[in-house]
Amino acid sequence: MAIQARFKLFKSNFDSWETMAQQVAAFLTTLGPGKVIGVSHSQESQLGVIAVWYWEAEFREESAKDA
Repeated sequence: MAIQARFKLFKSNFDSWETMAQQVAAFLTTLGPGKVIGVSHSQESQLGVIAVWYWEAEFREESAKDA
């Protein structure tokens, strides 16, 4: 099992910041405590972006010779 950093972007030209923040909060709730690395936001013209960085376990099958 390896742990990898992942991200998810929430982008919108039309949704309010409050709506986007609610979407991010719902996603963070699914991750649970201890998995979130950080949350950042950016705006350019009308495009708002919120990035969520988090840890995720990646399960790999081990070959017979690794066992």
